[in-house]
Amino acid sequence: PVLAFTLDARYCLVETNHEAQRVLGVGAPGRPLAEYFLDFQPSPDLDALVRQSGLTHLITLSTASGIPETLSFRFFPGAQGTLVLAAPDLHEQEDLRNQSLALNGELNNVTRQLHQANAELRELNESMQAQCAEGQRVEKALRDSQALLKAAFDISPAGIVIADAPSGHLHYINKAGLAIRGAGRERALGYGMEDYVERWDLRDTDGGPIDQDELPLVRAINYGESSSREMLIRRSDTEDRRVLVYGAPIRDEDESVSAGVVVIADITDIRRAEVELRQYGQNLERMVEERTLALAEAKARSETANLAKSTFLANISHEIRTPMNAILGLSHLLLQEALTPRQSQWLTQ
Repeated sequence: PVLAFTLDARYCLVETNHEAQRVLGVGAPGRPLAEYFLDFQPSPDLDALVRQSGLTHLITLSTASGIPETLSFRFFPGAQGTLVLAAPDLHEQEDLRNQSLALNGELNNVTRQLHQANAELRELNESMQAQCAEGQRVEKALRDSQALLKAAFDISPAGIVIADAPSGHLHYINKAGLAIRGAGRERALGYGMEDYVERWDLRDTDGGPIDQDELPLVRAINYGESSSREMLIRRSDTEDRRVLVYGAPIRDEDESVSAGVVVIADITDIRRAEVELRQYGQNLERMVEERTLALAEAKARSETANLAKSTFLANISHEIRTPMNAILGLSHLLLQEALTPRQSQWLTQ
């Protein structure tokens, strides 16, 4: 159903269809179209509207019901200088308007929802940016902490080895650990606890085999225990290294073991110095004993010599005192006699 009008050059009705007659209430030919269109402003030149053929124009009708209706008309050229106006039925137009209003309402709701979603999205974006910034800060702090820890590990004179739990997979060793092991990272890392003894050439302190379950790193991972043990690391390039190994577990927040760490101290030189010191002490004791014995012998010889001297002096004193007493007695007797001065001088000197 379409409202259709045919107009002459004076914009008067030439012909109307049934729907137009029903809507307008009248349809007599010759009536000016302005009586039915409240805001129709015809062009003085009919051709001007014809040149707008097919364009849409909103025109308000004065309908038979007395209620103005605005319809969307299209202009088309008619026969012999006439003009045809066509528009949808009012009912259809009303349905379209209602649908348009409903769509507008839905569009408004969607727009509000979009605005709300945009606001929430902005808040979420700001929150994500804040979280991202915080995550970057934490990540940087973690990197700095790891770099500091790695620097501390690298300058440590003790070897440090870290293994994952529960596999025992070795994934870190510092420079001192490599120096103690005397091998590259490819031999020192990259395997599980079942290969510790073989890959590190571990032996007991007496050179015999060592039980894997007694290794401090194994006990830290399997049992969560801290322990220490002395052992030997066999070296093909130099003498075996005697080491003191201390192992401890690394735990998560729930106290489960997440890794194990061992600190390896090379005590080869210390043990060698202890042996040398012990040997020196033993030699010193032997030297003291020998010196003491020599002193005892010297003392005995001195005492023997002193005794011989005393005996000799005693004997000599007796041998000398006896004739001296005789000489002194005779001298005393001679002094009792009349002597010449020269004889008296000889006896008293």
